[in-house]
Amino acid sequence: MAKNNTLTLTQAQLNDIIAQAVAGALAVSGKQADKAPTSKKSTTTKSTKKFAFEKADGTIAYAKSQAQFNAWKAYAERSSKRVRKTAEELQAYTDAFKWTKALDKAIKANPSITCKQIHELGGKGCTKPMLKERKVALGVR
Repeated sequence: MAKNNTLTLTQAQLNDIIAQAVAGALAVSGKQADKAPTSKKSTTTKSTKKFAFEKADGTIAYAKSQAQFNAWKAYAERSSKRVRKTAEELQAYTDAFKWTKALDKAIKANPSITCKQIHELGGKGCTKPMLKERKVALGVR
């Protein structure tokens, strides 16, 4: 008859045996065991320098980098040189706008045409609602 060889271990003893087996396997492979992180906070320190940028309305925004600050500054300079039309001038364009056969032909050829494309074709003064109505009138939408 064969003898029943059973071994009873506590949880601590089992954990020690497993730890020794893992350490032995890692020693054979030449690797080190991974260490669990002790905290989730990053140990590296980042530069938190911010760059103050004054907007046209007087409020201050903070850029996160010098590159972002330079981009904001360039945009503000371009914006200050821009010539803006008054509401009356824009309304005069819209009032003077007339649909032409060429514009109707372009709408029929491309039903998803935009106002910007209409303007490029010589339709200055066309608005989105006007274009939408014209598409319905021509039967393309």
